[in-house]
Amino acid sequence: MKNKIIVGLTLILVALTSISVWAYYAPHRTLDNIKLMAEKGDSEGLRELIDFPSVREGMKEQLNAYMLKQMATELKGNPFAAFGMMFAGALVDRVVDSFVTPTGIASFSKGIKPKINNPSINQNDNNESKADNASDNIIRTNKYEGTSKFIVSFSNRNDKSKTISLILRRQGITWKLTSIVLPDIE
Repeated sequence: MKNKIIVGLTLILVALTSISVWAYYAPHRTLDNIKLMAEKGDSEGLRELIDFPSVREGMKEQLNAYMLKQMATELKGNPFAAFGMMFAGALVDRVVDSFVTPTGIASFSKGIKPKINNPSINQNDNNESKADNASDNIIRTNKYEGTSKFIVSFSNRNDKSKTISLILRRQGITWKLTSIVLPDIE
């Protein structure tokens, strides 16, 4: 009887430990799966792991704020500034559409900001080697903010102001990428 109780308690302890470890590493696995699906170009898999409308909306807000700030300082006193601001929204939509793609998400998940005018870093060997060199300077930090928010930050070893943060939120027992916080755009 005593042995059955010890075995039962041991099994419960092992089960609880396994569940705790699985829960703790769940956002890490989600990020790894996002990288894998993005590199494969698996759109269906990405839809399960990324809240695309939320990511797009957040990026649009960041880019609109940046564009307005830049236009206010650089075009001050220019009679065509108002005309330029009218087209800023359309430009932001195009930029966000170019960032929130499987290759763009793959770049972000490595801590590399995708380039708008350049080919994707995943399209040829030369660009892959550049990405590898760039990732050598990247410092990745992970932190939980509460039980339902996980932040992965990628910062440049030489310039901490260039930090990209991926925010994952728990939805039930799964995690989804819900926003990407960009450094100041160059």
